[in-house]
This record gives sequence, C-alpha cells and structure tokens, in this order.
Amino acid sequence: MYKLNEYSLNERYDNLSIYDAQAVDEIAHNIALSSTAQGYTQGPDTSTATSKWYGGVLTPSGKVVMIPYSYQYIGIYDPVANTYTQGPDTSTAGGKWIGGVLTPSGKVVMVPGSYQYIGIYDPVENTYTQGPDTSTATAKWYGGVLTPSGKVVMVPHNYRYIGIYDPVANTYTQGPDTSTATSKWIGGVLTPSGKVVMVPGSYQYIGIYDPVENTYTQGPDTSTATAKWYGGVLTPSGKVVMIPLHYRYIGIYDPVANTYTQGPDTSTAGGKWIGGVLTPSGKVVMIPYSYQYIGIYDPVANTYTQGPDTSTAGGKWYGGVLTPSGKVVMIPLHYRYIGIYNTGYTCKNPTAPLSAFLNKL
Repeated sequence: MYKLNEYSLNERYDNLSIYDAQAVDEIAHNIALSSTAQGYTQGPDTSTATSKWYGGVLTPSGKVVMIPYSYQYIGIYDPVANTYTQGPDTSTAGGKWIGGVLTPSGKVVMVPGSYQYIGIYDPVENTYTQGPDTSTATAKWYGGVLTPSGKVVMVPHNYRYIGIYDPVANTYTQGPDTSTATSKWIGGVLTPSGKVVMVPGSYQYIGIYDPVENTYTQGPDTSTATAKWYGGVLTPSGKVVMIPLHYRYIGIYDPVANTYTQGPDTSTAGGKWIGGVLTPSGKVVMIPYSYQYIGIYDPVANTYTQGPDTSTAGGKWYGGVLTPSGKVVMIPLHYRYIGIYNTGYTCKNPTAPLSAFLNKL
C-alpha cells in the first residue's frame, strides 16, 4: 500500500482505486485555486423534519447521498446543480442508520444504529433495498469503514461486537467482542496499514481493529471525559485527527507509534462539531453541530482556527462530504438547509474524494 508523504508533483494518479491511500496526498497537494471565493453558503432547503440524516457519501456521479436516521427518505444533493432531491422511501422506523460507506460496486451501504437491517442504496437505479438482518440491539454501530478486502467494518457504540458486512455475498457476520461499555466509539478511520482506528466517544480508549486477523485491540488511553470526539480524519502524515464535540481539545492518534496526543484547545462550548473532512491544501474542516462556527485544523502547523460563522441553530449538521469541486457539503440533521463550505481550492484529481480512507462518516 502507498506510504503517505511520498507525494511527487511529477507523478499523476488520475484513476485511483478507492483502496489507494495516495488519495489523501492527492487531495492535500494536487490542487488548484477555486473559481469561487472561500466561505460558507447556505445551500438548498430540504425538509423541516428533525433527525433527518446522519452522514453522507459521495457517489461516482458526483452526487452526495444522505443517510436517513429517523427520516424515511434518502436525501440526494447535486453539487453541480446545487439542488436537493428526495430519494427513495426506506422505513418509518426511528434511529435507522448512522453513517454510510461507498462500496466498489458503486452502491452505498448504510450502517444500522437502532435498526436491525443494513440498508443498501443503488445510486444508478435510485433504489433502496433492505439488507441483512443484524441484531435488535439499539445504538449498535456509529459509522462504518470500507476495508481493502471489500468488506465493511461497522464501529460499535453501545454494542459489544464489531459488525462485518460483505457486500459481494450480501451477508452480515458478528465480529470480535470489544467491551461492554456504552458510548464507546463514534466513527472509524482506515489507516495505511489496513487497520481500522475507532474514535472514542465517551470511552477512554482508542479502538483498533485488524481486518486481516479479525482481531480487536485496545489502543491508547485518552481521557475519561464523555462525548469527546465525533468522527476522525486521516491526514497526509498518516495521523488520525479526532473531532471535538463536547471536549475542548482536538485528539491526535499516531497509528505507527500507537500513541495519543492532546491537540490544540478549541472552545469550551458543548456540541461543537460532528465529523470532519480533509480538504484541498491539507487542512481539516470540522462540521458545526450546535456551534455556529466551522472549525479549521492545520495538521502541519498543529493549530486550530475559528472558521466562518454559519447559524446559531442547534443540531444543524451531522458530518460532511468533500466534492470534486473542493467544496464541503454539510449534512442536515435538524436544520432545514444543506450547508456548503468552499475551501478556496479544488482537487485536480476527481477520483480522490471517493477514497475509502475519506469517503465515510
């Protein structure tokens, strides 16, 4: 697998496999100035419903699929036309899916939260299919990660077991036992070694899953604080940035050294950001939840900057998606409007944002 930080401007990687970690450097370095000014823009109106979507996924067409939580419809955003379309009906159940994953077939796998069925969305046919039964447990998994085997790893929140979905066989398998603790991890990150890092919510330990050995390992101790981080982002250095929700500090995990470092202080506000996105130029954009400001983290300088003001509304967005234009799409939870942040740069490689290392909650 490609080792990060060996990028050369004399090389081109225009047709990246979604398993190629080179995408991380492509996004950070193979860039051009955007024709649109940097800043935040309110996007299309969607629905006044609450608890709509938890996370989004970029599809090969360039459209963004938004994953239904308690809303019954999949959401579809076209960043070129800047339009929202109501997608297929799924189920009236609450707490269905949390996060989604693009698979090599082009279909999107939706990760069960309190719903017992995996969800499958085909963006070519614009159809929803109920996938395999998993468990009737609630708050099972929060987010998923595509591994180099093509299987999807589902990250345990209140559930003890890692979940494994095989999109080729369309089968669910119960993975390794982890811990009986609740609110363990929220979101996962594929690292260049092929291992999956699970980001602590209220659990104090980082989680590490090896999909080759099918084993779970307890990683470094971080903090006993609750609701610390919601989601993580792989940076070109190979380190994982963990996004603060109620915690003041950005978290940094080095998977090579297997060490945790407390990153920059941000704000004592609660409910700050949910999910982050690596953007062209290499900075990480943190998606406002109840905080009014976008957060910007520079992993090279190891500094936090308060970004643009958005809205004082609570529970605005849950996760973000980088589009080929370099804009970040923010996924509405309780808020009516899609959020759009223009970084001021665009990635010249249109396949890079589809990468398994980046294209997930």
